[in-house]
Amino acid sequence: MNEVPIAFVETLLDYSRWADGPNKVGFCRPDLADGAAQWKRADDGRVIALTYVCPCGCKEWRQVPVEGERRWAWDGNEAAPTLTPSILHVANAAERCHWHGFLTAGVWRTCA
Repeated sequence: MNEVPIAFVETLLDYSRWADGPNKVGFCRPDLADGAAQWKRADDGRVIALTYVCPCGCKEWRQVPVEGERRWAWDGNEAAPTLTPSILHVANAAERCHWHGFLTAGVWRTCA
């Protein structure tokens, strides 16, 4: 089983490359480690999603909502989070990633 510790960062995306909108290709900072993440917050400061760099190494990013109707259950731990159920990261045909796994106690774990 592949395991990658989560690494929280202040700025996950390279906003200087944002001219055409927030697509998933090429906007992640290339210097970030696989599994890097940043909490997305509402204006009032509450956590609403986890934005992350795919732990597989493809450097694509996604968001997992932890608030709202379609959300993952989150244990409330901001430093070493656990989200359930599993996360399925499927990129479109032009991209190369298909990662499936869990975030448990701050560690990305690929499904066997």
